Amino acid sequence: MAKNRVGVIIPCYNHVNFVEQAIDSVLNQTYQSFDIYAADDASSDGTNEKLLKYEDKLKEIHLFDVNYGERATYLLSRLDNEYTALLSSDDFWHENKLERQVHYLDEHPDCAACFTWCNQVDDKGEIIKGVVPFNQKNRNSEEWMLYFYVRGNCLVHPSILIRTDIYRRLVDKQYQAFRQIPDFQMWVELVQNDKIHVIEEELMSFRWHSSSNSTNVSALTAENDVRHQNEECYMWYETIANMENEYFKKAFKDMLINPFAHEPEELMCEKFFVLSKARMELVRQAAVFYFYDIFKEKKVQDCLLNQYGFGKKDFFQLEMKIGSAKMYLDSEDKKHIMREMGQCIINANR
Repeated sequence: MAKNRVGVIIPCYNHVNFVEQAIDSVLNQTYQSFDIYAADDASSDGTNEKLLKYEDKLKEIHLFDVNYGERATYLLSRLDNEYTALLSSDDFWHENKLERQVHYLDEHPDCAACFTWCNQVDDKGEIIKGVVPFNQKNRNSEEWMLYFYVRGNCLVHPSILIRTDIYRRLVDKQYQAFRQIPDFQMWVELVQNDKIHVIEEELMSFRWHSSSNSTNVSALTAENDVRHQNEECYMWYETIANMENEYFKKAFKDMLINPFAHEPEELMCEKFFVLSKARMELVRQAAVFYFYDIFKEKKVQDCLLNQYGFGKKDFFQLEMKIGSAKMYLDSEDKKHIMREMGQCIINANR
C-alpha cells in the first residue's frame, strides 16, 4: 500500500472538552491520505482517556506521565510522511482544509508551506467577531519580514501544511527556551529562505480561551505579554543583527534613514535605528544590545556621529528611555498592557 502523504501531529494537554472535536475534524477531511500522531502531555482532566477512544483510528498515541510543556517536536520525530500538519487539541479544521492545501503544494513545488485564514472562537466554539489579525493577504519574502516587524505574527500555526524536511529544519533552529512565540520565530526564519502561501479562506477555527485547568499561550494575560516581549526582543536582535545586508535593505527600505546606505558600517547604523523603532517598548532593548556590539568599531562610531549626528550622549538618553519601560509593572501598568494587547489585535489587520 502507498504511504499516506500527510502526517498530522496533535499535541494534547488538558483539553478534555475540545480534543474530540479536534480529532474528528481531521478524520472528517475530504482528503484522506494522512496519519495522525497524538501525544498527551500528562493531562489531569481526562484528556488521555478521550484519546484512547480513538486508538483504532490514530497511527500513534503517546501518553506521558510527566508534563514537559511541548510534545510537537517529539511527534514530528515519529512521522515519515511527505507533508506535516499540526493541530492544537483545542482547535479544529474545516472539512476541505487538507484537500486545498495538498493541491496547492503539489501544484507549486517551489512553495515550502501553505497556511490558511481562520475563524477565532471562544470556549463554546462561537466566533469572536471583529478580531482578524490572522486573515492576511499574500506577500513576498521582504514584505512578510517588514509586516512581522511592524505588526507581529499573523500566521496561524495550526493552519500549516509544510514539507516535512523543511519543518524539521525550522524546529532544529528553534529557540528552545521560548514559550510564547516559538512559531513566530520559525516564520521569521522561514520567509528569509523559502516561499510560503496563504489560502485566503477561513479553513480552520483557532480557539482563544482561559479556564480553570487550561490556559493557552494566546490568552490575554500580563504574564504572557511580558514573556512575549522578552522573546521578541531576543528574536529581533538575533535576526536583524545577522541578516544579510541586501535582504535587510529590501525588507526595511521604508524605515531606513539613508536609503542609499551601502558600506558595512552604514548598514550597522541603519540596523541599530530600525531596532530602536520596534513596535513594543520592551522590544527596543534589542537596539541597546546591538549598540553595545557595533560601538566597539571605530568606523561605526565615526559613521554614527558624522553621518547620523548620533553620539554617546544620544545613546545614553535612548538607553534611559528604553530602560525605564522595563521597570517593575504595578497593577495599573498591567491593566494598561491588557488594553494595549487588545488594541494591537484589533489593529493588526488595518
